[in-house]
Amino acid sequence: MFITVDKVKGWRDLQSKVCQLFDEMDYETEVEKTLDLAGRGKKEVDVFIKDPLASHNQIYLVECKHWDNRVHQDVVHGFKTVMEGAGASTGYIVSKKGFQSGAYEAVRYTNIQLLTFEELQHLYGEEWFRKKNAKLEALRKQLGEIYGCHFEQGSHLPIMNNEKFISNGFGEKLAYFHHWVGDLMMAIAGIYPESYLGPEPVRLAQDPTAPLKLLDGWLEIPTVREYFELVESSASKCIEEFKALSAEANKRVDALDDRQFNEQTNKILKQLKEEMPIRVLKGKVTDEEYQRLLELFS
Repeated sequence: MFITVDKVKGWRDLQSKVCQLFDEMDYETEVEKTLDLAGRGKKEVDVFIKDPLASHNQIYLVECKHWDNRVHQDVVHGFKTVMEGAGASTGYIVSKKGFQSGAYEAVRYTNIQLLTFEELQHLYGEEWFRKKNAKLEALRKQLGEIYGCHFEQGSHLPIMNNEKFISNGFGEKLAYFHHWVGDLMMAIAGIYPESYLGPEPVRLAQDPTAPLKLLDGWLEIPTVREYFELVESSASKCIEEFKALSAEANKRVDALDDRQFNEQTNKILKQLKEEMPIRVLKGKVTDEEYQRLLELFS
């Protein structure tokens, strides 16, 4: 999960990466926002954060200091004035090199915390991990619905649903999604990663971006953040592409007249019957016996 300090290129990049952390947890964020301070004019803050799910106003302000020396107490005093004027509930001063002792004394009994960027990530690590897992679980449920309706052979639904795909020439595409959805469900339902700390790299037995691609060993994803980014984007893409395929199949079915629809339905039902295990008997029994056995499944 961690973005180390050597990956931060200047104070604007630090602002951007602080925003990224809170964006990924579904907070509302804004960089370099100008605030009206109560009776004290206006002031620009590096990062403005709001919790949209809080039952009462929860505003966080962040001051980013990508300095090569430690932050002194004057910065804290100035930030306290902004916090009070903006009515913010929590403030963070995030420093590259840490803080002087006077700065720590200045934040005593206040709602301001002095942190390095790594410490800020640790502070929100569990919440970040919980929310990222919740997003993946929502995607897994959507994938599960697709799998249950179209691919789960223990259900009667595949016969009804597959008819619109196979009869319209989408059989190969349906098989493609069968593998892709299965791979994604495996990538999401596994026990990896165990926490926001990893273990890293995250190791997957299948590539969630490429169904039917055989791996030589494991697919190693360097960080927990990259794991979530990869699987989230792949699952979202799979769901959207399957919806588009389903919509096109429905469109083609709707374009059929009653005669064409009945002919197509009868044809596909015949094909589906022959896909049953009894098919292994074809050629081993007479044609009459084979047809008689097929009729048992009508």
